[in-house]
Amino acid sequence: MTKAEFAARLKHGCESVMAAEGELTEIDSRFGDADHGLTMTKIARAISEAVEQADGGIQSMLDDAAMAVMTLNGGSAVPLWNTWLDGMQEEAPAGDEIDVDGLKAIFAKALEELSDMSGAKVGDKTMMDALIPASQAIAAYTGGDEEGLFAAAAQAAGKVLSIHIKLDTGMGRLGFMWREGSQATTVEEIKALCALPSLRAEGLYTHFATADEDVDYTELQGRRFQEARATLEQAGIRLKNYHCASSAAVLNYPWTHMNMVRPGIALYGHYPDPASEIRGEPRLMPVMTLKARVTSVRTMPVGAKLGYGCTATLPRESRIAVLSIGYADGLPRSLLMEYVHYGRDDALDVFEHNYQALLLSMRHDREVKEYASASIPSGE
Repeated sequence: MTKAEFAARLKHGCESVMAAEGELTEIDSRFGDADHGLTMTKIARAISEAVEQADGGIQSMLDDAAMAVMTLNGGSAVPLWNTWLDGMQEEAPAGDEIDVDGLKAIFAKALEELSDMSGAKVGDKTMMDALIPASQAIAAYTGGDEEGLFAAAAQAAGKVLSIHIKLDTGMGRLGFMWREGSQATTVEEIKALCALPSLRAEGLYTHFATADEDVDYTELQGRRFQEARATLEQAGIRLKNYHCASSAAVLNYPWTHMNMVRPGIALYGHYPDPASEIRGEPRLMPVMTLKARVTSVRTMPVGAKLGYGCTATLPRESRIAVLSIGYADGLPRSLLMEYVHYGRDDALDVFEHNYQALLLSMRHDREVKEYASASIPSGE
C-alpha cells in the first residue's frame, strides 16, 4: 500500500465521520456533550486536509495530521484523536510504502497508546465504540488481503459495511476487470468478496469512459456490464442495485438508467457536452453560486494594462475592482478578463452597496467590448 492509498483510506474514514455529524451529536448528547458531532467533524476535516497536503512520508503525514488536530479546541476528543495519531506515527514506516503487517502494527500501537492515555474502554464514548474494537481486529488480522482486514474490523466493531462492487468495463481506472478471458477469475473474486463477514454487497456498477461522445464504445461497455450481471446472477450473486449512468448517460441513453443513476455535473445544472445542450431535454439551469470578496477598488489611468498577459488596455481612466479569486481556486485563467461584468447570466457578478466601479467585460478576441457600472460593497 502506498502513502497515497493510505492517505485515501484515512480521508475516506474522515468523510464518514463528517457524514455522521448529526448522529454523533444525538448519541453523545447523552454524555452531556451535545456538540460532540461538530467537534468530530472539525477533527475529521482537519485530518483530511492535513493528509491531502502532506508532502513527506507516512510518518510525516501522520505528524501533520496530529499537528492539525492539536490546533483545534474540542475538549476531550482532541487529545484522544491526537494520541491515536501519535501512536500510529510511532509504528509507521519512514518511507512511502506499507504492507498489511505494517498496517496492523500501526493500529495496534495506536490502540495501545490510546488505552494507556485515556483508560477508555468499549462503550465509554461513541468514538471508542468503533475505534477500539476496529483497531483490535486490524491488529489481530492474519490474512493478506485488505478486503478481509476491513471486514474483520467491521465485525469487531459490531458493524455491517454495505458495499457496491465496481466493474472496470472499459474505463481503465478502478474495479474488477471484465474483459474477454478475465470473466471467470472476476466471478470467483467477487464471490469471495461477498462471502466475507460483516460486508453486505448491495450493488454492482461501472463507469462510462465516453458517454458524451462515442456511442459505439459506450454500448460496448453497456453490453459488458449486462453480461457481468447475468453471469454473476447465474453464480448466485443477485444484488439489489445496478447502476452505470453518469450525467451524459442519464441524458443520452435511457437504457442505462436501471434502478439507480449517478448524475454529477448535471446536478449543478450544466450539460456534460454541447450535444446534450443543443437537444435541450431536459432543460438544465445552473444552480451553483461562486462568490469572492472584493479586496481592492481603485482608479487606474488611461492606457493602464491589466491582468496576466496584459489582457486589457484601458481606453480611458477607470475604477477597477480586484476580486480575491483566481486560477489557484479553480477559476480557469481563460475566463479571467473574458467575462467580468455586472448583471449578465454568464458573468461574474458584483453586488450592490456603496462603491462605484467599472468592471471590464472582454470578448474572446481580447478587445474591450463594453463597460458596466457596478456598486461594490466594502469587504464583499
